[in-house]
Amino acid sequence: MNTLSDDILYQLATKFTSLTSLDLSALNLSGACVEVFGKNCPQLAHLKVNSQEQGLRDVNDDIAFAIGNTMCQLEHLEMAYGTLSNAGFKFLIEMCAKLEYLDLRGCWHVDMTETYSKETSQRLKVFYAPLMIDGMYDDESDGSESEDCYSD
Repeated sequence: MNTLSDDILYQLATKFTSLTSLDLSALNLSGACVEVFGKNCPQLAHLKVNSQEQGLRDVNDDIAFAIGNTMCQLEHLEMAYGTLSNAGFKFLIEMCAKLEYLDLRGCWHVDMTETYSKETSQRLKVFYAPLMIDGMYDDESDGSESEDCYSD
């Protein structure tokens, strides 16, 4: 996993305040670091914080809470293979009212039977669910037609 110190990321967040899109995937991030970007980059509409670790890890909603508290304007969010739980998912959905695209593939701690509501399905134009079912992903598909992608 790539690492940048929090100090460097904090400096970047304060210098690039007009960012509209940001990819922090594969970085070892803290919720506090994500929050600094949310507070300093008010135009941020697209955020990727995908993890490269695909194993089952302990639940940690710090990043989800930081996003929900500081990035209410997000339209596109990717958190694949994150440590998100049902509580973090619900918080994101409640706080990020402009969210239209959400990728939670591999967020094993989110139980869609408890958290995915009709309101959520109507608001999100594209949603990649946490759990994969056999045959959902194959090398010949770009994912746009997969059964785990809920879209209008």
